[in-house]
Amino acid sequence: MIDDVVTIETENGSVRAREILNGDIPCLGSLEEGEYVNGIAAVIAKNAEKLEVLSRFRPGEVLVTQMTDPSMEKEMAKALAFVTDNGGETCHAAIIAKSLDKLCIVSTQDATKKIKTGDRVYLGYGFVNDKEGEHYVGRIYVEDVHCST
Repeated sequence: MIDDVVTIETENGSVRAREILNGDIPCLGSLEEGEYVNGIAAVIAKNAEKLEVLSRFRPGEVLVTQMTDPSMEKEMAKALAFVTDNGGETCHAAIIAKSLDKLCIVSTQDATKKIKTGDRVYLGYGFVNDKEGEHYVGRIYVEDVHCST
């Protein structure tokens, strides 16, 4: 649930993280349920920031943007995963994620507002039963340095 603090087991031990967003998950990459991938976020909150963020993009970062487009594909190939505010099963991010076998979480509504460049984000998915019925959702967590362990 949003705002829940959870313990996530990583290769380097346990971390406390706060769930901040959910979204649709058109491509899981090689992720299994209960697993998480984590990386540093590179956020494109406004179109004017796109060239600057992409020029500094490093392999293994998580690309967070309102929507992806073909001008981002070089960086998308280097990304650990993609997170978008908008989109669905057939959006550009989903299609590229499927072709590259990468994790993609779309339709978060406000990832570019809640995630900041440099945040360590943990991405996973889970099964929920809500007003839309039973389905999987992508779950986005940010490392919570303010919660006690």
